[in-house]
Amino acid sequence: MSGAIEGDPAASDGAPNNPGGGQVTGVGGNPGAGTSSSGSATVPAGGSSHGGSSASPLGGMPAGGSVSMPSAGSASAGTSSAGTSTGVAGTSSTGGSGGSAGGKGGSGGSGGSGGSGTVAHDCKRGVAWAGKTLDNAAVNSQLTWWYSWGLSVQGVGAGLEFVPMISGGGSNLTNDNKAIRADAKFLLGYNEPNFNAQANLPAAQAAADWPTLEAVAKAHNLKLVSPAVNYCGDDKTKTGPCNDTNPVHYLQTFFAACTNCQVDYVAVHWYNCDGASLKSYLDMFDQFNKPIWLTEFACAYGGDTSAAGQEKYMREAIPILEARSDIFRYSWFSGDPIPNARLLNTDGSPTALGTIYLGLPHDPTCTP
Repeated sequence: MSGAIEGDPAASDGAPNNPGGGQVTGVGGNPGAGTSSSGSATVPAGGSSHGGSSASPLGGMPAGGSVSMPSAGSASAGTSSAGTSTGVAGTSSTGGSGGSAGGKGGSGGSGGSGGSGTVAHDCKRGVAWAGKTLDNAAVNSQLTWWYSWGLSVQGVGAGLEFVPMISGGGSNLTNDNKAIRADAKFLLGYNEPNFNAQANLPAAQAAADWPTLEAVAKAHNLKLVSPAVNYCGDDKTKTGPCNDTNPVHYLQTFFAACTNCQVDYVAVHWYNCDGASLKSYLDMFDQFNKPIWLTEFACAYGGDTSAAGQEKYMREAIPILEARSDIFRYSWFSGDPIPNARLLNTDGSPTALGTIYLGLPHDPTCTP
């Protein structure tokens, strides 16, 4: 892939939810199809190959101004910080009482045990980066997880979690099972299957193939994350090189065809540049009643993509994601062709923007 932005971002007519018609393809490494050019990383060794082109994409939200999302109420209203709730500290013999219910999507607090009512949990923050090895002291100590659009990598720093992905169809169970690390906890599903240029799987086909991913997850006792979706083409006219232009409709169709499937989380991508549309977009996926992984986001459409603009959006988006109890994990997209969005250098050390990302406040009850 060239890493170039396809389509004319200026040719927008302001279509609801998906203005314009351009899309972006060929971003970052390609775990399913060898290597990609334009500054992208080579496929990590040991990953299996899957059908479809899955070029660790910048999703399909065309440019041309901020997206006007359907009104769904304020995403922050009624939410609790990261959905956590502290229980009343108990004695070492009795344990404490459960905390009050969290906000939107939040769960009740865990009861205290041994005089402590706070439950330790992993922090949400990760990075989408197509490198082979990530082992940097600053990154290891402040980041929880990362993924590379593939099943395996060459090196993972101490304390850092690598999350494998089966990015496209045609999975080989033997190869995939060999590639999964022993310390894996989750398995990410197909990468933008509603895009012809990515996993390229109609929702019914993705559902029919899903038992293969379930078998891998079962073999390694992994939680399973849904296909990762985004807008594709022009959602107003329902046109474009897509299996479905609308990410919500794609997942609705997928779940309707996959009624007894294991899907523990929903994965989505978003590339607008303002907090309001981010909140409204995420609200749309609450209908699936599953915690959300925002596995790709950065400022690419309808905003300032300069270094200062990326930082401004990051500082607006991260508090939203930290506060929302429906967000289980999130990962900034660190790669081409989004201008000035890289968090990591080729050696895995943080860029100036990466240093900011690592240092922004997170839920004080979590452990990176």
